Order: sequence, then structure tokens, then C-alpha cells
Amino acid sequence: MTLLVEGRVGVMVPAQWVVKRVTSGPGSARVQIVSPDDATTALHVTQSPLASQQTHEQMAQSLRGALGQEPDGVFVDFKPSDSRAGRVVATYREIRKDRAIAWFVWIDRSLRIAVGCQSAPVRDEAMREVCDRAIESAHSVF
Repeated sequence: MTLLVEGRVGVMVPAQWVVKRVTSGPGSARVQIVSPDDATTALHVTQSPLASQQTHEQMAQSLRGALGQEPDGVFVDFKPSDSRAGRVVATYREIRKDRAIAWFVWIDRSLRIAVGCQSAPVRDEAMREVCDRAIESAHSVF
């Protein structure tokens, strides 16, 4: 694992995986970290500075509103309060034509951090350790 710092967020990712910046297409601008062995296996990391201090509940409500603006069936299984890798997170799944991503979202200081875990359905467990490490390590660097 290695520490990747992008903008205001630091996160531990597999050292051999390829880092790509995605600034166009569907979804938020993000860093995508892709397995060199399987292009369907990837981490996605987004960050959004918050204008003012927000509670988890306020962040989840805002996130739910934003997801509701998208076409039906793209964002599913929203849970405003869940837990993963020792964090309280809001969770949802993003369903696209060529992929599905499980998203985990929380606040660290004045930054909303989201980690997305993408894998083929049969490789879900193989991605769990990488995903959990990213979620537990992601943090605001400012």
C-alpha cells in the first residue's frame, strides 16, 4: 500500500495500481485507482469542501437530494447511516451500463470524502480488503 494525496484528501491505495484522474463523463470528478490485473476492479475517491460545518445527518440529507436529481436506477440502496471499516458512513450503489460501484461517504473536518469500490460481482470479496483499507485510511490533509 502507498499513501495517495489528491487535493485535500490522503488515502492508502495498492502501490501497483494505476492512478487516473476522471474529470468528464458521468459522475463527479474523481481519482480512479485501477487494478493492473483487472480493469473492472477499481477504487474511486472524490472530495467536496463543505461551505460550513455539517453534521453527518445534514450531509446525508444533502447527498440524498443530489442523488434524487439523477435518472431512476442510477443510484440505489441509499442508507443515510451505515458503518464500514470502523466509520459511520452514508452508503449507496451506483449502477452504470458497464459497472457498479458501492459508495461510502463521510465528513472529515470540513471535507466530504467518498470512496467508491468497484468490482465484478464474483470478485466482491477480493476487493473488500482494499476497499476497507481505503475507507479507514482516507482523511483530510488540511
